[in-house]
Amino acid sequence: MPENLQTRLHNSLDEILKSSGYIFEVIDQNRKQSNVITSPNNELIQKSITQSLNGEIQNFHAILDQTVSKLNDAEWCLGVMVEKKKKLDELKVKEEAARKKEEGAKKKEEEAKKKAEEAKKCFILLFCQICTTFNLCANILFYLIFIYFYFTILFYRTFYIFSLSTVRYRVGLPS
Repeated sequence: MPENLQTRLHNSLDEILKSSGYIFEVIDQNRKQSNVITSPNNELIQKSITQSLNGEIQNFHAILDQTVSKLNDAEWCLGVMVEKKKKLDELKVKEEAARKKEEGAKKKEEEAKKKAEEAKKCFILLFCQICTTFNLCANILFYLIFIYFYFTILFYRTFYIFSLSTVRYRVGLPS
């Protein structure tokens, strides 16, 4: 309880006890006395004292009502706080799940990039090997063509020389 409310409750209860204590003292004194002195309305206890006690009791009831109201407010407030805490915990769990999902997606994306990079490197290596093989084949083809033409030229030259010598021989020209 707040200190102010607690102080008010104690003070109000003290006033009630004082007033009721005075009333009980008057009653006790009157039992002992044979001659009872009464008020103008022939009452044992004066009206002002009972009104004061009644006022103090009403004040005490009002303070108790405030206390109950504040306790109800505290209960409601605690309920709201618990509900907010649950929602906050749920939100944290959702954020954690979203963060893990995002990290997983980033990880998959990085792995895909690495695989693409590796595939690119493999393709480049394969292309270089193909080019090297093609270059080698082209060189071999070039040399084969060169050899073919060389022997063809050599053959035709030899054939030409042979055919010239044959023609000269048949014609009877000197060689």
